[in-house]
Formats: sequence, structure tokens, C-alpha cells
Amino acid sequence: MRNSNLITLALVLLPLAATVQAQVLAGSPADPNTGSCIPFACFYHGEYEQVYTKNLFPGRYKITGLEFFDTIFAPTGTASGSVVISLSTTSADWNTLSSTLSSNVGSDQVEVFKGMIGPPWTFPGTLKFPFSVPFIYDPSKGNLLVEIRSEIVVGGAVIFDTNGPTQQKFVMGSAYFLRPGRVIAQSGEGLETDFEGAPVTEATSVPDPLRILLLISALVGLACLSWGIRNRNALNRKWRSEVAVPY
Repeated sequence: MRNSNLITLALVLLPLAATVQAQVLAGSPADPNTGSCIPFACFYHGEYEQVYTKNLFPGRYKITGLEFFDTIFAPTGTASGSVVISLSTTSADWNTLSSTLSSNVGSDQVEVFKGMIGPPWTFPGTLKFPFSVPFIYDPSKGNLLVEIRSEIVVGGAVIFDTNGPTQQKFVMGSAYFLRPGRVIAQSGEGLETDFEGAPVTEATSVPDPLRILLLISALVGLACLSWGIRNRNALNRKWRSEVAVPY
């Protein structure tokens, strides 16, 4: 196999390497024997914010959905209501989230989900929110803020997994209305969250280490294959030239 063919195959493999998924899971493992029904149960009416430190993400990330976990406490009822979710980039971090919620919201805020949640609930299970539009998050511009506005009209006790009260990871913080006129801001605490999506890759971007490793491995494998084919062909030609057929 010629070098030009190796280069062609490398160009084909490069975009395939770029599609490797990089899961972003914040707050895992969850704290044992604790959780929160806010903002998806307990008749919660109001705004809830959760911030995620930029170091959680490998680079620019296309977020297409969120997933929250209910794996510790079995639900003792059902919960349903309307939910609106918006994402933005913020200067606030896991330990600097303001109790003035509007001041945490970034100028690039995008509404990504608007709909209803409700039964049936499965346990253990997850609450998934597929986005109507993706959010392109760039960690170089700040931390990620998730804003949730809930109107839970049937408030069964559904307790979602949290991280922070007993084993803080220092990666997220949360703020919410406890009652009219009072907002609770919690440093290092929040709902365990799975971000669905994938890293953003562009032709002009510098390849990340995983892509480079995949490409190098592919090239080494192709080079070994090419060497083996050439060596075998050379031996076949030599054998034919040395074997004489008498007549």
C-alpha cells in the first residue's frame, strides 16, 4: 500500500475519531441517604439555578439534553407540572452563586426545554429532558448555568440524587426559592446531572489527545499491514525466480 493511500485513509479516519463521545457527569457518585425533591416535586413553584464549574467539560460541548437521577429513595407518590429549562454561560461558580438569581444568568441564555413532567415514575430511574435546540457551551467563556422554572401542581415525594452535603466534589452549586422573599444558595451542593451531547469539533480546531491517539494507532496499524503485504509479495517474487521447472 502506497503512502498516498495511507494519507487518504488517515483523512477518512480523522473525522471518525472526532465523533468519540465524552460523557459529562456532575456530582457522581451521589451522596447516600440524602436527596432533594426541588425543583421537580414537592409542589415546587419558582426558579431553581444550578451552576457547573467549567473544568467538568473537555472543551466546547454541544449539549442536547439533561438527565437527573432517582436511585436512592423510592417515590412515595407522583409529581407532575410544567418545566422550563434555560442554559447560559456565567461568571458565577460552585461557591459564588448569588441569591439574586437574575444576576447569575448569562447574556447568551437559551431556552432549551418547555413542557410537562409527570407519572409514571420508575424506580430506580432517571428524569430526562431532551432539548428542542442544542446549547453550545464554551468553557473558556465561563461556567455553565442551568435555570429551571417549575410549576409542580401534583407534588408527590420524588427524591432526586444529590451531591454535596456529605461528600462535596466542588463542581457545582445551587440556588432556589425556599419561600417568597427568601432564596437559599448552596455552595458545592446540587442535583447529580448527566449532560447528553458530544464535544464540538471543527476542521480548524486543534485535535484533542484522544483523537490524536486514535489517528496514530490507525496509521501504525495501516503501516504494519502495508509492510506485511510488501514483504509477502517480495518473497513470492523471489520464490518464483529461484524455482525452475524442467522440460
